Amino acid sequence: MLRPLSLVDLCCLTITKNPKLISGIRELPYDLRDYLLEWLCSHHMLNDENISYFLYPTIGSLTLSDNLMITDVGIEKVGLFANNSLSSIDFSGCTLTDRSISILNNNFHSLQTVNLSRVEMITDKGIISLVKSSGATLVNLIFSGCTLITDTCVNCIAENCPSLRSLDLTRCHRVTGKSFLNISKKCKKLLSVSISRCLDISPKSLEKASEYLKKLNVFVVSKCQQFSDNNFCTMIQNMKKLKRLDISGCVMITNQFITQLSENSKHLEMISISGCKNITNEGMIDLVRSSKKLKTLFLDHCDQLTDAFAIELTKNCIIEGLDISYCSEITDNSIIKFAENWGKNLRSLNISGCNKVTNISIETLATHCKSLEVLDLPQSPTITDPTVTLLESSLRNLVRLQLRGLDITQEVVQILPESCPFLRILILSWCSLLREGSNEGWEDAPTFRHLKTLDLSWSEYTKDFMKKISARTPNLQILKLFGCREIDDKAIQIFSGNCPFLLTVQLYGCKYISDNSISHLARNCKNLEFLDINECFRVNDVSIDVLIDGFKSLQSLHCRRCPNITKNALKKLKKAKPFVEILN
Repeated sequence: MLRPLSLVDLCCLTITKNPKLISGIRELPYDLRDYLLEWLCSHHMLNDENISYFLYPTIGSLTLSDNLMITDVGIEKVGLFANNSLSSIDFSGCTLTDRSISILNNNFHSLQTVNLSRVEMITDKGIISLVKSSGATLVNLIFSGCTLITDTCVNCIAENCPSLRSLDLTRCHRVTGKSFLNISKKCKKLLSVSISRCLDISPKSLEKASEYLKKLNVFVVSKCQQFSDNNFCTMIQNMKKLKRLDISGCVMITNQFITQLSENSKHLEMISISGCKNITNEGMIDLVRSSKKLKTLFLDHCDQLTDAFAIELTKNCIIEGLDISYCSEITDNSIIKFAENWGKNLRSLNISGCNKVTNISIETLATHCKSLEVLDLPQSPTITDPTVTLLESSLRNLVRLQLRGLDITQEVVQILPESCPFLRILILSWCSLLREGSNEGWEDAPTFRHLKTLDLSWSEYTKDFMKKISARTPNLQILKLFGCREIDDKAIQIFSGNCPFLLTVQLYGCKYISDNSISHLARNCKNLEFLDINECFRVNDVSIDVLIDGFKSLQSLHCRRCPNITKNALKKLKKAKPFVEILN
């Protein structure tokens, strides 16, 4: 029997949509207000008009992440209804300016955690006013993607935040080695730092800063291709207390650094060296033999690693999370050893692209690894309905499941909601056999209550299949239909009608999509933030007018190779919605 929304969902939706009921929220106990606030945030339905109903004087933390309808006006209401007890705020991804920071400065003086990641309009002015007002209490600062902040801002943090323990400057491209060195010297309590993609921090600055970061537990320096083995070797000799290190995408590193790491990082619990193709068995075997506390490894695309390393890993470490995707030399021998040695400890495993792996080892995983929450399978002709059905019945804690390119049928998908009730991400791209099989089981198929992301890309699904699966994904937020050339306006009408909480829709290469599909999305999915219509040749300027009038939360539009969308229409969109990213 089809159950589109849970009772809790219906209650929350009814209260927040009915003007006569919403005013009564202020009479509810604080814990219920917190629950409603969290529900609205997760469904991106919070806005400047309704936020005040959920606030109360003793609220301690406030999370508004990715609610694009929250602006400076909404933050003013936060200032009015909450008091100085507020210690943690998460405004990541909101459409805010420096004005919001001024409101915080005037009302809250006990802030400890501030998350402004991806708030792209925040500048030095706003951050400087914040740290001068609350610097003495600030402990955690997250500015990932705040591309306008510069050395001036970072130097001010160094002078005013003596208790700072965690700093995230990911993609802050204007920050250089000078301010990074300054903050390393003066913020002596730092335990966690991220400078991922900060390409203007020089190798010498990294080496010098490491002398002052000897207490560091977490260091993220991924995608910094300016650093070499020698720079990292100098760094690691100073950072001997590291527990988590991310150097993924630092393509210049070799076994030289990994060997040095093995000699100096006895406390290491997590390492990411994704994409570092120069790393071989020799270096990694040295590391796992000396770092016996390792629990999580990200080694994807390290294609020189083989079973010899994997088996040595099982002898020395109890791993909880492992990504060896596209390590093409890994075979069943490794996977069987993982299952037998780690058993219930293993929670996350990504072996996509390991095409020498077969159903034999996958069935061993199903038998031994009952605690798996994340599983990405390789594209193997031996992994079919019986193997996947065994996985589903054994691994009830799965949150993410990738079945990309497998020869599975609709019967496997029908039993998934009951077998894996907590599933949030399901990837069924390139599954060509899903268009086949019986439709009879769908009437009794349960609902995916927690599913947020569904990827059906590069497959020729029937309209009937689309109708059946969309009716069972009422809380879906991300829908990926790349290259689904049979998808048409009717399919989008069905999906948008059944999935009103969609935030991201990717229709790249769906050649039968027209302006009607965009109208359906505007009518049914009011909170859509990201739309990809690349190579949708039938879409024209009419859709741009719909985007302007119908999508209040639109954040990004991809419309490359859409010949019927004119430059004038895109200029009109940019003028009406200046903060929307347009890629054409």
